[in-house]
Formats: sequence, structure tokens, C-alpha cells
Amino acid sequence: MNVIMKSIISLLVALGLSVTISAYAGCPVFVPTTTTYNGVTYAAPVVANATKLQVGNNSYITSATGTLATSGNGTSMTTTLGVGPPGQALPAFTPTTFPTAGATSKTLTNGGAMAPGNYTTVKADNSVTVTLAAGDYFINEFLVGNNFVLNVSSGPVRLYIKTKFQAGNQSTFNVGGNTANLQIYVYDGAQVQFGDANNGNSNVDFNGLIYAPGSNTKVQFGNNNIIQGAVLTGGTVDLGNNTGVIFDTATQNAIGSILVESSVGVCHYELSMPSTDISCIATPVTIKACADTSSPCTNASTLVNGKTATLAASAGTLGATTVTFNALGEATTTLAHPAAGNGAVVTVTLSGEQVAGGQARQCCPDGVGCVAANSCSVTLSTAGFIFSAAANGVEATLPTQTAGTSSGSYYLRAVKTNTSTMACQAALTGTQTVNMSYQCNNPATCYAANLMAVNGASATTIARNNNGSTASSSGVSLTFDANGNAPFTFAYGDVGQVTLFANKPAGGTLLTSLTGSTNPFVVKPAGFAISNIKRTSDNVVNPGAVDAAGAAFAKAGEAFTATVTAVGSTGNPVFSFGREASPAGVTLTSNLVSPAAGNNPALANNVIDGASFVNGAATLTNLSWGEVGIITMTADLTGGNYLGTGLSATGVSGNVGRFYPDHFDTTVTGPMACAGLTFTTACPAGGLAYAGQPFTTIVTAKNAAGVTTQNYSGSYAKPVTLSAWNASGGAVAAGGAMASNTIVAAAFASGVATAITPSYQFPVTPTAPADVFIRAVETAGDGVTSLRTSPAVSVEGGFKAVSGRVLVSNAYGSELLPLSLTAVTQYFDGTSWLTNTADSMTPLTLAANYNVVDDAGTVVGLTVPAPTGVVTVANGVLAITLGLPSGGTTGKTSINPAAPAYLPLTTGTATFGVYSGNAVFIYRGRHGR
Repeated sequence: MNVIMKSIISLLVALGLSVTISAYAGCPVFVPTTTTYNGVTYAAPVVANATKLQVGNNSYITSATGTLATSGNGTSMTTTLGVGPPGQALPAFTPTTFPTAGATSKTLTNGGAMAPGNYTTVKADNSVTVTLAAGDYFINEFLVGNNFVLNVSSGPVRLYIKTKFQAGNQSTFNVGGNTANLQIYVYDGAQVQFGDANNGNSNVDFNGLIYAPGSNTKVQFGNNNIIQGAVLTGGTVDLGNNTGVIFDTATQNAIGSILVESSVGVCHYELSMPSTDISCIATPVTIKACADTSSPCTNASTLVNGKTATLAASAGTLGATTVTFNALGEATTTLAHPAAGNGAVVTVTLSGEQVAGGQARQCCPDGVGCVAANSCSVTLSTAGFIFSAAANGVEATLPTQTAGTSSGSYYLRAVKTNTSTMACQAALTGTQTVNMSYQCNNPATCYAANLMAVNGASATTIARNNNGSTASSSGVSLTFDANGNAPFTFAYGDVGQVTLFANKPAGGTLLTSLTGSTNPFVVKPAGFAISNIKRTSDNVVNPGAVDAAGAAFAKAGEAFTATVTAVGSTGNPVFSFGREASPAGVTLTSNLVSPAAGNNPALANNVIDGASFVNGAATLTNLSWGEVGIITMTADLTGGNYLGTGLSATGVSGNVGRFYPDHFDTTVTGPMACAGLTFTTACPAGGLAYAGQPFTTIVTAKNAAGVTTQNYSGSYAKPVTLSAWNASGGAVAAGGAMASNTIVAAAFASGVATAITPSYQFPVTPTAPADVFIRAVETAGDGVTSLRTSPAVSVEGGFKAVSGRVLVSNAYGSELLPLSLTAVTQYFDGTSWLTNTADSMTPLTLAANYNVVDDAGTVVGLTVPAPTGVVTVANGVLAITLGLPSGGTTGKTSINPAAPAYLPLTTGTATFGVYSGNAVFIYRGRHGR
């Protein structure tokens, strides 16, 4: 049983979907369709936990070869043919936990549909048919009635069940569709039930995959069902009587086509060794644990640190048969084979990894060209070349190089096996011409020119070849010492993974041809150059300002262009960057130069896809920076891991800018509300102001996306002038004027300035009400304005401007009684003056006392003084009560409270001893006239 479990585990290592990727990259594998038991391979459409498989009477499983298994009356189906094996561990799928954000409930209706997403509960009554489109459906409870029909319009449809899946009798799922298009993934502890379980005739027809890896899950089918597909669980499977599982060739192919992804730590193992070597030199053997499907591996798994694996060799001697992985996910040893003759082949086999891999092992001869295999072989010869890091040294593993930079000193060793001692001895001495070449591994097709040079100042540019043959190579003069060591250096003017080759045909005293090659090694870019920075709309070149006084470049948030070029250490482009099998991209970030300690938002549209690079260069035309100021840009290799080396490359531009605001928004706060006013047009949000009355204006500097540019302050802010406009962008009234309409630059703080004294005055009084919108324009600067493409889309605050006045009423009354009158604030509606009932803020200053002047001109005081000081109107009205004159004197007095300058005053007169008379008169005339 353990053998079976290991077999299944190696097949079912990951369940994966496009929902998420774990911290240890995903490892997509195909859902298995077979299992091996006692050396025989069987189709396996049903898997359950040990002792948790129940199959009713007269049930069966069929494949393309006929019936795999049946169950007789009162017996359980065998677990070796088609069902099982039980007890195996199934890896968890991703996401490992059920997402809860945005959960809603859904009631399905006949003929309806449901969009992919997250649902608390999905319900349906009896006899409901729905059609689902491809996507991921996260459902806490799926509860549908009898005669439910689920069709799949396109696939795959993936249902993730957290708690319960229950479908009624006579239900059908994906009947007639592609089996792979319906996939149900069940979280641990959830229950899945089709029909009445074993309590009745369910008659359910299911076509798809059910995957429930948890040990606490339970999948139940009632009696009389057809299951076309697979049910794979780590928990319980309960199939009722007369249930058939169809697993013919088409169904197996459909299930086997389902790619799933899990958060496993080791996706596969790679065994790497030279495809050819010299018998007197120990051959290096490397095993790498890979965390994803990259091949050759570019993302090693660190979960194997300290774990072991087993190696075996068909001949020779391994330095270790049990190897231990280091923190980098690698294990190494050597294979010694001194007695091997020319053409001898030695095979090394990998097995027994303590941490199981999800996919098949791979052999990577020379570190490239990986194929699925448990073993790798090396073909040996008795003479050849060795690339070594030291004289008389062993085969070197060339580390990552930098484009355009000369390598350290290496040695090409020409050796042959001594027939007596089996040790290495010199095969060449003195000055010799050796044919050298290089091969591009990744990218497989690199730049057309030959860019590999050997031997520094007197460098020879060597040829590219596809397989290390002598057909494409260049003669290089090398000097070999008495031990066969020839020092050399090399430099590559491009990037990628390459291999160096050396060969010399037999001739003269050289009786055997010599060949040799390095390991495939990576050459990374030295960095990135950022150039061609210009404003995208009109190609204005970046001025590279140094401070706020510098030339303007682009508005905050406006698109600009930049070209990023991968370069070598000499500054030349590396043309193969972007041609790699999985090209790395470049990410641009902003670095704030000025203002110091200002706001520095991220660059927008700042990632360049690696495939966009042509001859090592790519251009972004929609970069933008949403602030005011000056920046530089840094280009970094996205992910910082060029071809799996863990090494990055970077580059910094010169100054970019100056950036300035895209526009202003203005907000006007009116002194009063518009409520109750009967204007011909609606009152703007700003409110109401009398002509000439000060109002508050807030000016905010914004970027193209409407976000406040916080750096618009200090030396980056400019003085602003406010002006009045109507809704169409014309003059409010001919001759109208703004006052106190300048905002100084110093008023801006974090992009916002507030002015509390501006006012607008009509040319004449009275003038009909008018909507006034306040425009802000830089007085001296970059022409930033609150006017955008048209007044209609501008964000400019406004208010209702009205002609106003204060009217004091006349009053008449007895000299023996107090006298009342009113002061009223009014506005002109275009036809007449009306009380401004919205005004409860205008202050009126009353005199200290009012004296009555009688007919003789004598001044007489009042027995009760009038209200004095500053009094505010209420709803546009101020009531004034005067006490009666001293001694009952008749006479009159003028009432003229002091009003704000923007409200002209109409004085009222209070007269004591005179009556206004009755407003109703009866006219009499002589009869007959």
C-alpha cells in the first residue's frame, strides 16, 4: 500500500487554479487517471480514505476496456480495481482557505444565470435550469431542489464548496458537455450529497470532477446514478445501489487534461551533469529542488535544506551516494571514473528524496535541455579540454558574469589520461591555436553578431554555434604550460545563458582530438539606461530642471515617454535582453529630488513587460507622475532575479521635470444659503452673496486624475488671480468687477489656499440675480487654471449674486404709545425687491438713542430708548420698537441703522402724533350726479 500511496502522491501533487499562488510557487500538474497496484496500472476514477469507501449493490465502474469493478449484493466493491487505493494523502488545492470578502446570497431562477464570484448561499427550488459561464464560484452552501439542471456554456466552471453541496433527485450536471468543464472543489469538513443518499432512488446524472482532499469530507450519491468522470477524496465516498461510474477513454482524457495547482514546496527535481567529460577528471553531479515548473530551474525550493536524496551510478565511484541539500536547494557530489575508455557511458540515477517532488524528475545534461527522466548519463573520453578556475584545477562552475565586464582568470586545461596511473597529464604544451566558440542557450536565438571575446586587450572575437561543433568556431592563440594549463579571460557583450566550447582536432603529435565545454552560465545586464524622456502629447523634451525655478516639463499626471535600454558595463546595449524564454520585465520607480521631504507618489504605468524589449530597448509612452516637483527614475529588473541567478540590474535617470499642476479646482462658500429664494435658475452649491459682499474661495491644485498635488506650496506655488464667469464662460454682467481677488503664492499649503475677502460687484444697482463662477488662474507661472477643456467640465465653485439693500419702514402712531417699525434686508429678483428670508447674518448697527423733533424744531428724547449697538437680522427682518416721546410731544425721527457697505440703506421715518388712517374708505356723492 505504501508503494501505491507514493505513486499517487507523485502524480497528484498540486491542485491549482488561477485564484492565487502560494508563497512557494505553484506546481501545476494534470489530474491522474490511473493508479498502479502490484505492478499493474488501472484506471482510477474513484479514490477514498482507508475504510471510508462504501459501494452499494450492483454498482460498477467501466473503462474503455470494459468493466473494471462491480459489487455484488451485500458486498463492497474491491479497492484494487478502479476504486482506490484508499488511505492516500491528497494535497490541498489553492486557495487553501475559503475567501469570505464580498459574500452575497443568490436564488437561482429557471433559465437564469449566475456570475463567477463569492456567495454565502446559492439556492434553487424544484425544476430549475441554469447555465454557468467559465469562472470560479466560491459558495458556502449550494442547496438546490429536485429536477435541477446545471449546464455549462463554456469552461471550466469551478465550484468551490465550503460547507455543503446538496442537490435533489433527478438532477443533472453538465450532461452532454465536456467532462473537464465542470470541476467541484470541496473544503475539508464539507458534505456533498446528490439525491436522497441511500434512502431512495436519486437518479442523478453527473459529468465532471469532484475533488475533496480533506479527510473530513464526505461525498454521497443515492441509488440509480450515472457518474461520468472522477471522484477523488481524502475522506468518505458513499455510492448507492445501481450506480455506474463511466471512465471510458474520452472521459479519462478529459479528466487528465485538468491542470491543478498546489502550494507544494518542491515541484520537481533536476539532475544535472556534463554530457561529455574526461575520464581522469571527476565529473560534477548536481541535484536541484525546484519550486515551480521552470526548466532549467530558476526558482529553487529552500524547503529541502538539510534533507537528503539518494544517487546510484552504473560505473565508477560517487563521492557520496546520499547527498544533502543546502539552503539554496542544491546538493552536489562527484563521479570518479578513471578507468573508463573512450566512448564509455556512465549513468547516474536519482531516487529517495526525503521531500517528494510533485512532478517527474528531470535530467538536464550540461544544465540545459531538460527532459523527464530519473537518470542522466555522461559520455567519457580519455583526453579533452577542461575549463578550470586554477592551474591544474578541477572542472570549474562558471558563475554569473556581467555583460561587457572581463571575467576573472580561468584556465583551459588540455589533458589526457595516463595509461599507467590513470591520472591527468598534459595533452598540449606551448603556444597552440584552439578553436573556441559559444552557444546561446537562453535565449536560444541571440543577437546575430558575435559578441564573445577571449583574452582581454588582445581579444579574439569567437563565433557562435548551435551545438559546439567545429563548423562555427574561431582560432584563438593560447599558451599551455608544461602541465597543459593555458590562462585566458573572456567578456561577453550581450546577456543570457551561454556555454563556451573549445576543440582541437587530432594532428601532429596530438593523436586524439580534444573537446570541452563550460557549464551553461548566465551573463546579466550591467544596468539600465533611461533616455528619450519627453512629453508624449507633443514630444517636448524633458528639461531636467534642478529646482522650482527650472523650466516646466509636464503636468502632474500627464503622460510622458521614456526609453529603457539594458546595457553592459561599457554602456552599450545588450541586444538579447527580452529574447529569453521567460523574459524579465523592468519596473520604474520615482525618486523625489525636489521639494525636499515632499510627497512622492508611485509612477503610473511603470512596468515594462520583458517581451516588449527589442534589441535590448523598450519604450513606455504612458508614464505619469501625479505630483508637483522634480524626480529621477530608477529602472530595476522586475523581481530582481535574472534567469534564476538571484541577481538584478538597475539604472537611474537624470532629473525629470519640473512637473506642475494639471489644473485648479475652486470651491466657493456663500455667506448664506439659497433656501426659500425664487430665482429663475437654481442656486449653486456655494450659496448666496450680495453683490459686493465678501465670500470665501478655496483653490486646490490637482493632478490629471483629480488628486491634490500636495507639493504645490513654497517655491513651487505661484500667485493666483480670481475672476468671475457665467456658466457658459462669459462675463457675468457687462462692467462687473472682482475685488480682493489675488491669492499670493505663500497662501498655498499642501496644494490648498483659502481666500476670505474676494467679492463681486454688479456694474449697476439693481441688477437681476446672476450665477457667478470663480475661476482661478496663475498670475505668473505655468498658466495653470481651473478652466479645463470647457466650462462644463471645469470644477469651479459658484454662488448666486444678488443686488441687495436695507429698507427701513415708515411708522405712524400716537405720541402716547411706543412705536414699532422694521429694518428689512432685501434682494432684487429682476422685477421687484423681496425680503431675503435666507438672511439671518447681516449686522445692523442702531444709534445710541433716537430723538423726536417737534414741529417747532425742538428735540425731545424718548422715554424708552430704542435698541442700540449691533443687531443681526433674523430671516431678513429686524424689529425696532421706539418708546414714546417725553411729555407726550408730537414729532418725528429718522431711523437709519448703519449697514454693511454692500447694502445701500433706505432710511425710514417714525412719526408720533399722526395716524396713517384707515385703508378702507366709503365714497359718498349726491344722488343723481
